[in-house]
Amino acid sequence: RGGGYNENKLRERRHPTRHDLDPVSPQHPVWLSHISGHMGVANSQALAIAGITRETPDPPGGRIVRDADGEPTGLLLETAQELVKRVLPPYTLEETKAALAAAGRRMAEEGITAAQDAWAGWIAPEEFRAYQEAVAEGLLPQRVWLMVDVERLAVRDKRFDFAFGLHTGFGSDRLRLGAIKIFIDGSLIGRTAALRRPYADPPDATGMLVKDPQTLLELIRLAHAGGWQVAMHAIGDRAIEVALDAIEEVMGPEAGRFRPRIEHCGVLMPDLLERIRRLQVVVVTQPRFLYELGDGFRIALGEERMRWTYPLASLRGVPVALSSDRPVVDGAPMKGIQAAVVRRTQSGTPFVPEEAFTLEEALRAYTIGAAYAAFAEAELGTLEPGRWADLVVLGADPFETDPEALESIPIRATVVGGRVVHES
Repeated sequence: RGGGYNENKLRERRHPTRHDLDPVSPQHPVWLSHISGHMGVANSQALAIAGITRETPDPPGGRIVRDADGEPTGLLLETAQELVKRVLPPYTLEETKAALAAAGRRMAEEGITAAQDAWAGWIAPEEFRAYQEAVAEGLLPQRVWLMVDVERLAVRDKRFDFAFGLHTGFGSDRLRLGAIKIFIDGSLIGRTAALRRPYADPPDATGMLVKDPQTLLELIRLAHAGGWQVAMHAIGDRAIEVALDAIEEVMGPEAGRFRPRIEHCGVLMPDLLERIRRLQVVVVTQPRFLYELGDGFRIALGEERMRWTYPLASLRGVPVALSSDRPVVDGAPMKGIQAAVVRRTQSGTPFVPEEAFTLEEALRAYTIGAAYAAFAEAELGTLEPGRWADLVVLGADPFETDPEALESIPIRATVVGGRVVHES
């Protein structure tokens, strides 16, 4: 298993293929995940174990990439990844708990007191049990909201069959059920985010919807009726449009009361922005994308659409939470805050700087905005009597720090519920 490659940063400027991987590992299956998580490459051994041949049809919401002769190249897009992932050896309970403990230590060092797992249930067979035991055993110091992927929920009697009707909000002050997560499209750098107009590179691609609009509508109806908050992964403008159509159809003009979330909101054209503002949909977006992936966005979309790619200033008046989408990019909040304020790519190129947040706006979106997105603003997000004593001690005042140096401010201490979980 490997992960984290980005073809935009490889010398060849293309995805690896099975022909690249086979000489490296001719005897063992290999699965290499893309940085976006929306695609991956298998070698010939892995394809054989998964039963993928030239005759294998594309699954709904996915594609098996093939060469000019119709043979699979090894690259699997979106839902096609599951053909290989389902035959990988599963992680054990102990491996999963060890990984959570390592993540908890890293997040504490970065000043993170609470997190939301937007892919809960996908990584390991007993992932929820691992979370529960890791919290009970003190391995995971943060508060965590588990966002349940809709693909892991069975439908029975026209409702989601999940533990006798449990839904968003169930749990303790340390571990809770969050929103239902629904993927609508893919990624910009992988060219699978669903666009209204074709990509600049390649000009014959418009991405894909991994769920058709009618299926999405029914899933949101089920979730809403079952007491679940809904969080939809939508990056391209076509996907955002489909998400808003479904929100308006199911929840009506008072949708904001239920805090439906759009995760990412990558290509946000003015008409979509106006609908988001009117419906008061919560936008959960990732400024660190601009730094690490922004050069790739420019290649994929062309200069014209940069103005509306991951805007921030235009979101004033909309409920906004900032996040990282880790492991896609670095998850340290101070790095995300700097990216929101500076808006520059890794190559040093400005990325629509007029769309920058102020430092105060970025801090609020990482604290108050994040708490609001999780229905937790009565407990989290501000330091005042009656709130949980979750806080971070910084080594410098960010308001007196050069914006270009915000990410270098040291984390002196991280405190969760009044208990110090990290001290430098």
